[in-house]
Amino acid sequence: MSMDLNKLASIMELNVSNNKISIYGTKNGFNTLMMYFKGDNTFALRIYANTQDKSKRTALYDFAASHASFTFVRMWEGRVTANVTLSDNDTEESAAAQLTEFFELLGSLGFAPCCSTCGGNKPARLYDFMKDGINLCEDCEGIVDADVEKSNALHDAQKPRLKKALPGLLIGAVFTYIFTRYTNGKSPAVLSGAMDSFLGIMITVLAVKLSAAKTGVKTAVVSAVLCFAAYFAGNVAWHANYFADFNRKNIGQQQYVIDYCEAVDAGENPYQQALDSGDEDLIGKYRYLHHLSQEDRDDLLRRVERMNDHQTTLSCVNDFKSLMFSDYGDKMRKDFYLLFLGSFVGIGAGCLLFWRLALKGDKARYALIPLPTVTTNPYDVIIGNNTNT
Repeated sequence: MSMDLNKLASIMELNVSNNKISIYGTKNGFNTLMMYFKGDNTFALRIYANTQDKSKRTALYDFAASHASFTFVRMWEGRVTANVTLSDNDTEESAAAQLTEFFELLGSLGFAPCCSTCGGNKPARLYDFMKDGINLCEDCEGIVDADVEKSNALHDAQKPRLKKALPGLLIGAVFTYIFTRYTNGKSPAVLSGAMDSFLGIMITVLAVKLSAAKTGVKTAVVSAVLCFAAYFAGNVAWHANYFADFNRKNIGQQQYVIDYCEAVDAGENPYQQALDSGDEDLIGKYRYLHHLSQEDRDDLLRRVERMNDHQTTLSCVNDFKSLMFSDYGDKMRKDFYLLFLGSFVGIGAGCLLFWRLALKGDKARYALIPLPTVTTNPYDVIIGNNTNT
């Protein structure tokens, strides 16, 4: 079964860490940290204790050999470590009993609390350091704290360099264009726009992090602007290309307009000729043209001729714009705006999530955080166990 850390911590009178995967505190006089791996139902024990009698290592090995759940029991200069694998039948109570037995063994062998850095048997406090636990005596605390301040000062001295991050920003913008240009229309407009721009921001952040460029707010803003510009270009290119394909497919159907206008310019009456011949197809097509004014007919002819001439993406941009803002372009205009709405959502979500992680990583400072735990005089443990040193 999976352990309930809150229940186990309560039984052992320990604390649950903020990351919810470990418990810590003072048990049997020893400051300790126990990390729980849920998938394996295993605890990794780190007990900050040692003994000058190195022969006691054998007793630790013997304990592990006689307890199937305990593996890799070792003594280092500043701590005792062990892995404890629980069975599916273990409960929080049985797990606490096994763990407590190991703590009692250390006390009976004369182990005393110690600093995890220098290994000295003197009062020490448990700290959280970069999501890990260390047990420091007063002297080592001063040394580590000085190193932390020095590291933070060096980190703060490094300023974000937009120039160094620019290649990564351009890579993300290029991918945004590619996604937009070739994936539009594959899914609902808002979703398509959001995914295209979101993926572009993802690649931007990845490229910038791989380049080891320190990021800042300015970098994030420039990235958002570049990705949106690339999205705009890709979106327009896709629609213009769609328009060009439409021209190529429909130019044959519009040839009758050119034929009609050419006949009129030659002094003929193609509509009357269609009536005389009884050609119902031409009658239907020419009736509309016959009743148009000369100005409207000339405008229609120009549009059909442009359809014939403009069959490339670049040449269709203006025609696409004209069509989108005409009475005939309501649906195209709606889809276009929905795509842009999705792009704003995608870029916003991408900047909020991934740039938040990137900026947070670049602003990360080392911190030595005291954990609420009891500091015990090591000799109290030794005397309490009637062990001579």
